[in-house]
Amino acid sequence: LLGELVPIALEDSAHWTLATRHRGVLLVRVLVVYAADAIEAHVPQMLATLCTASADEEDVVREATRACATEIGRVTTGSEPPVAVAFIDALLAQAQGRVDGLDSAPHRRNALVVVSAAIGGLSATLIGTAAGDGATPNDPMAPHASKVASALVDRGVLEIADTPLRISMLETCGALIASAPSACGTSDAVCRPLLRTLVQLMADTELCEAATEHVAKLAELCGCANEMALYERHFAFLLESITHPDGGAISSLYQQQALDVLMRTASSVAGPHLARVLQVFFEHAKADSDPDARLRMMALLETVLANEQ
Repeated sequence: LLGELVPIALEDSAHWTLATRHRGVLLVRVLVVYAADAIEAHVPQMLATLCTASADEEDVVREATRACATEIGRVTTGSEPPVAVAFIDALLAQAQGRVDGLDSAPHRRNALVVVSAAIGGLSATLIGTAAGDGATPNDPMAPHASKVASALVDRGVLEIADTPLRISMLETCGALIASAPSACGTSDAVCRPLLRTLVQLMADTELCEAATEHVAKLAELCGCANEMALYERHFAFLLESITHPDGGAISSLYQQQALDVLMRTASSVAGPHLARVLQVFFEHAKADSDPDARLRMMALLETVLANEQ
């Protein structure tokens, strides 16, 4: 019966009328809830449909899609990996552009929207299991949180000029911080790529405030006195991820923007890394460097020198 109902629900989820699309996504969610681990064989079919529905023009369909993805995240099975983990891994592959024909900005964006919801469900399940076993809550989320954070900092995701994609990245950062606070606070494999992603998003004036709030929450989870202490702890990593290993000029506009945010935000803790920072400025001051990049770097240098801190 499940094999007959799932295709019908998925077909309705793509219908041209709002009522049918909404009903179709709601039915998919009901099937996931009541079928439990029996839904595993049908999850691959659901992936493409949910990604498409996550970008529906109507709020009710988008919300129903997130709720459905959350329920899939809650599904645990005896297989290895569990269905929820395999579902999230497949979505992350799409977000990173590793699926043929699904590497555009909208495809990546839709995958991240569904991931954000799914990790919330997975977290609730893993935390409940860990608490029942007497283990530390959230610890089981660490390997999954690391994979999500690594996907966000992938240059194929980080350096795409697409505002809806960046909004999805911001929402995924928030979902990860909320769903895996212990992993975010204790694992550099999670915290560092998250912080690097947030620094990049802070270059967007419309997302800067929300990204800054996420940085503050991340600092709190890491036991730092404030955001500046978090930047100080990971400044070397951030600088290395933004600049070239050989100390040459930064050719990527996105990396230039990230350096701009880092230096304007945390120049007061750049002292131990001043040689590396100055080398970047020197490279961009050369006559043969890109004129636009040279102008941006000189403006940044002026701002940094004017900072009394």
